[in-house]
Amino acid sequence: MENDEKQKQVIESYLSLLPPCYREPIYMKIVEGLSTKEVSKILAKPEKTIRTQISRGLERIKSSLKTSRVHLYEYFLF
Repeated sequence: MENDEKQKQVIESYLSLLPPCYREPIYMKIVEGLSTKEVSKILAKPEKTIRTQISRGLERIKSSLKTSRVHLYEYFLF
């Protein structure tokens, strides 16, 4: 359990480094548990744009986390 909390903290720190255009939809989707459609409505952007922003943001995080050995699949399953 303690290790899970550390991993979450690491992921949150990487999220905070993302530009808002990536951070906001990822946060809403993963942390708040909203659907892509709900995020799209809240941010007033097409669903395709939201999916693209989430994908690009996660790719940035994944490439940054390769050296820290955090297993993203536990947190970013859709």
